Amino acid sequence: MKIEIDISPEILDMIADRVIEKLKPLLAAEEKGKTEKDEIFNVRSLAYYLKVSTKWIYDLTRSNEIPHVKIKGQLRFRKSEIDIWYQQHSVLPEKRFYSRK
Repeated sequence: MKIEIDISPEILDMIADRVIEKLKPLLAAEEKGKTEKDEIFNVRSLAYYLKVSTKWIYDLTRSNEIPHVKIKGQLRFRKSEIDIWYQQHSVLPEKRFYSRK
């Protein structure tokens, strides 16, 4: 079975840009893991890193919205996972293409 789809170069570029943006945090985290030791945060250091309150961190962990590990009641966060999570919540402006008639 063969399917042909006619996509304009502008739309193809837009799709490629979106894919690249989605892959950047994953590739950066993978590459970073090869070059330096991954840092582990506690609640206070993560709140400082993200510039948010500790209450906000506790709320996110309680609802499992942020990657974390709980060891004997102590919350820990791997920096590489937090960086990926943070990038995944980025809102990118949409590119708009207008055709002139």
